[in-house]
Amino acid sequence: MNMDQPHFMERSFDFLNHIPAEGKIMITNFLEYVVKPGNAFMSQALLQLNKYYCTQKKCLNCGIGIKILKK
Repeated sequence: MNMDQPHFMERSFDFLNHIPAEGKIMITNFLEYVVKPGNAFMSQALLQLNKYYCTQKKCLNCGIGIKILKK
């Protein structure tokens, strides 16, 4: 995606906001604890959090991880 064309970025975000959230098991695991993604944009964000925090065991650097651990 060319960053010089912000209308493409806006359209992409709009599409993600209107597509239902994914049903992947990782997303389901988040549902059990704290977050319920309402659309594909949110579920993609959770997948990124999982990749950069959960799988690398950086729970204490993540707001969701801290909330889960406080329970």
